[in-house]
Amino acid sequence: MAVSRVAPQSPGCFVYVANAGDGEIAVLAVRSAESEPQRVQSVPITEAGRKGGMSTPMALSPDRSRLYVAQRLPPLPLTTFAVDRRSGRLTPAGTARLPGSTPYVLTDRTGRFLFSLANPGATLAVSAIGRDGRVASHAHQVLHIGHKLHCIAVDAGNANVYVSSTDDGVIHHFAFDAGAGMLAPADPPAVELGNGGDPRHMAFSPDGRFLHVTTEAGGRVASFAIDPASGRLHEIADVAMMPDGFSARPMTADIHLTPDGRFLYASERVLDTIVAYRVDAETGRLSLIEAVPTEAAPRAFAIAPDGAFMLVAGQKSGRLAAYAIDGATGRLTPGASIAIGAEPNWIEFVERG
Repeated sequence: MAVSRVAPQSPGCFVYVANAGDGEIAVLAVRSAESEPQRVQSVPITEAGRKGGMSTPMALSPDRSRLYVAQRLPPLPLTTFAVDRRSGRLTPAGTARLPGSTPYVLTDRTGRFLFSLANPGATLAVSAIGRDGRVASHAHQVLHIGHKLHCIAVDAGNANVYVSSTDDGVIHHFAFDAGAGMLAPADPPAVELGNGGDPRHMAFSPDGRFLHVTTEAGGRVASFAIDPASGRLHEIADVAMMPDGFSARPMTADIHLTPDGRFLYASERVLDTIVAYRVDAETGRLSLIEAVPTEAAPRAFAIAPDGAFMLVAGQKSGRLAAYAIDGATGRLTPGASIAIGAEPNWIEFVERG
């Protein structure tokens, strides 16, 4: 009789959930899909009674010692929090201004620079990060590109930066000078999606050979091979997220791979599902495993650092749901579910230090 291989229980992580409707970050301690997360701290990021905007993008520094939290309402602050990896608690460490209302922030691979997008205005900005982890008060480079920018991805070599534009249906490609912290358009400067999709969120395979992208209204996942010398993207396939016969307009959202790269998951907000795929390690192509019903409007989810489970935030339900990941099949098993706050929309994991 075949025995399924289940990943071992996590030694313990801290989870940071941005609740835009409450204007706060919920800090939780969690060990597994089955164990109920324990609240460690609730950190306000707005004035009492004031919401943080439609979403609250967050990014961790590469060493997981800093959490950067953006707010999408004036005065458009970006707050740096110091992360205590023993207790999980956050301590404010400084505030900077962003050029516009940002749907996404991300550091470069060294942690010396922060990238941010702005909509409206469709700008990509670069801000310096000091030795103390604080972001400079103003960006030193602001590029005006495309329309409705949504996500940033930086390759493992820290030489190529990719930005998705849902309205233009392209992924912009920039060469990054990590010494000066400056971006320049690559050649070519953008790649169109072959199926005419509107790229939203992106995720690299762990080996850096492939980039996978959700198309928001297209309801698909597009996969690209990455040229190791130039960073150029070459689309190799796309797969449907919606079931046969689905005729409404999809609303795909987040995308992540397990740390071993064997399984990919993407979320969709009309049918409220997490769609699971098996990844071919050689070709990067995806094959469907299953679509699992989840919380209402799963705008964000994240996979634990050991790949044993994921947490899904229901933006409309205000709940955080856990799912165990079968290490052999990639299938999901529901676990603990808790009320987390109003409009949860971003999740970050930090391993206990």
